[in-house]
Order: sequence, then structure tokens, then C-alpha cells
Amino acid sequence: MTLVISMVLSAILFFSPGESFSDDLLTEAEEQLGAPYEFGGTTPEGFDCSGFAGYVFAQFDVILPRSTSEQFYFGESVKKEDLQAGDIVFFQTRGDRVSHSGIYIEDGEFIHASATNGISISSIEDPYYWKERYLGARRVFEESDDGIRTLGDIDQARKRSAEAAVEAEAEELEEEVRDWSYSSVPYFTDVASEYWAFSSIQAFTEAGILAVDDKTFYPADGATRGVIAELLTTALELDPAEPEFDDVDTSHVSSDSIGAVAEAGYMNGIGSGLFEPDRVLTRAELAVVLANLFELDLSPEGNAPFDDLELTHWAYPAVEAMHRDGLIGGYEDGTFRAANDVTRAEAVTMLLRALKR
Repeated sequence: MTLVISMVLSAILFFSPGESFSDDLLTEAEEQLGAPYEFGGTTPEGFDCSGFAGYVFAQFDVILPRSTSEQFYFGESVKKEDLQAGDIVFFQTRGDRVSHSGIYIEDGEFIHASATNGISISSIEDPYYWKERYLGARRVFEESDDGIRTLGDIDQARKRSAEAAVEAEAEELEEEVRDWSYSSVPYFTDVASEYWAFSSIQAFTEAGILAVDDKTFYPADGATRGVIAELLTTALELDPAEPEFDDVDTSHVSSDSIGAVAEAGYMNGIGSGLFEPDRVLTRAELAVVLANLFELDLSPEGNAPFDDLELTHWAYPAVEAMHRDGLIGGYEDGTFRAANDVTRAEAVTMLLRALKR
């Protein structure tokens, strides 16, 4: 009898008369008002936007995907005019994709983790900022007499997010190379017209950035630091320069290009007077080179676009910036594989996208 009374009292305390799950949810959210913004933060000591939503819903056993891009595909889509308290609203604040989120309250207001104000309340109809950046909303729970039901599957959300990223990047690349003149007849015997990077390689060849020597490009081979220096020097029309590295003499095929990028400050040595011209760059290293070269915004939002790239990884800010601007993609399984050698085809594609941004 005591146990039954205790359970009834607990239920009354949790759902007091006139209150609903969404009321309790918003109460929990508003208790965090004033908490600071922290990149990658998921606790009251500091939140980023997706970390805040995940924390609030987790208090009621509604588990969301970690990143904003994945949350954007979790639950059910909701029209703006049908918004209800507790829906998650999404915005495009950087690049061409979803990059910010918050929890809808009512009367056009939402609570979110602002990079400047921490947990705060804003209006989705703010004509100076949020209104024009609004992307959509998702409903992630359903409330009924039987309780709360989560609307969404995390694995499916992650899969759809990864697929959408691949689709968007393909569309962006098609748009980017549209203004570049390139022949439909392959220049290289090892780059067929159906090859995924065909348009990028053709465009660069047509522009004179790639040389057609023995009719082979070796697209799957690793791109060395020397090769990257050559691509940058030609694409950016840098003046050749004599390198000042102990391991690069004038006989090296990339000598003048290495000197050019070093003089321009686009690529540096690795210390001890060395450049290591024949070492293949990793995908992470090239992301850092290009992010710095094209002066991307390296203030990450903590959206963790790839399953295998921790927020604490040394190249994370550059990779997120490159991904956010549509300059770099991952693999179909949602990974980035930062330590993998970057291939010549990948290097050409990344650079083409960066040049056309």
C-alpha cells in the first residue's frame, strides 16, 4: 500500500494538474537560461546548440542524435505555422546547410545556445537575423494519455544526414564546375568519364592547372606535399621561387612551386629546415592547409559532421569549416578518416571547390 501511494505521489509531482510533458520540458530548458556557450558542450557548465537540445530532452529519456545535422533528420517535419512547444527549430547560419538549432517555446520564440549570449531566448521572426535563416522544424515526441513516444530513429537520422551531405556536395560540385570549361572526352586514360572526380580533373586540365604528359593521372595515388605545392602555385598563379629547405634542392621537380607556396605563406616547412616534399598529406592535413589558405571561419559550432572525428581532434576546426562550406566530404558510412592519405583526385576536388566558393 505504501509503495502504491508513493508511485501515485511521484506521478502527481511529475505531471501536476494542468501541466504537460512540453511544460516540463520547457521548464527544464528555461532553468538553463544564462548557462554559457561552449563549443562541444553538453552540460550546464557549457552548451553548444545541439548539445543543449540533447541535454534537455535527455532529462525526460528522449534521446536525440548528437549533431545538429543529424537532429535535422530526426523525428517528423513540422510546418512553421504548425509549430508547438517542444519542437526543434533549425537555422542556416553558415554555409548552405543547417548549422544551428533551438527548442520552440511559443509565440514565435525559441530557446537556444547562442555563441554570444549563452542559453537565451530569441524570436524566429527576428527580421534582422533569424527570420531569413530559418530552415524548418522537427517534432521529436508525441504526447498522449499513454505517455510519451519518441518520434525518430537515431541510426536512420545519421544515415539520412550522411546521404544528404553527399547529395548536397554532388550538387554543389556540379554547380561549381558548370562555369569551368572542360571537354567530355577524357584527357587521361585512367580517368574515365564515369569516375567520381572526372569533372574536377577535366576542369583543372582544361584550365592548364594539370599537365597531360603520359596520359595518366593516377587519381588514387597519394598527393604529396610537393604535388599540392604545384597545384597551388599553378592555380593561384604564384611566381616561382627558390626554396629554402635542406631537403629540397633545385633538381626536385616541385622545387620552384615549393619555394612559391612557402614564400606566400601558404605552406610551411615541418621544422628543422625540412619540407618533406615527397610525403603524402593526410586528409586532415590538406583540410588545414586549404582552410587557412582560403581564410575560412575556424570557429567551430560543434556539429560533429563525421562519426569518427572527435571534437578534440587537432584538425577538427578546419575539417568542420571545410565541410560547412561544402569543400570537403566524407564517406558513405558517415566517417571522415582524417589519418588516411589524401588522393590526387580528392586533392583536385577540394581545391576546385575552394577556388569556386
